[in-house]
Amino acid sequence: MIAELLPDAISALTTPGKSRMSGALPDRLRGLVRKRDRGTCRYCGRSARTSFREYGEVDHITPCLYGGTDDLENLALACHVCNIRKGGRTPEEAGMSLLPASEVIHG
Repeated sequence: MIAELLPDAISALTTPGKSRMSGALPDRLRGLVRKRDRGTCRYCGRSARTSFREYGEVDHITPCLYGGTDDLENLALACHVCNIRKGGRTPEEAGMSLLPASEVIHG
């Protein structure tokens, strides 16, 4: 599934693989993450949608401050609660695990 989305993700970025220290992710890349994760939080497995974040929040698995990039493999959909809990840390530092994309995709 990720391999199918990769060409679109690369074209969505102005500089593929470059770490972004500030600014928003391109809407097209956010859309690819939402599509891949099917509206499901990759940390808790529940719906990432909330009353104020209709489509969930796109999270850097490895934060930009730690050298994390805007690559599709480093981005995950998160519900607001999990995104706040994780903060600017890695999942390991926050005591959280990341569900593989294949486990959040419902058939």
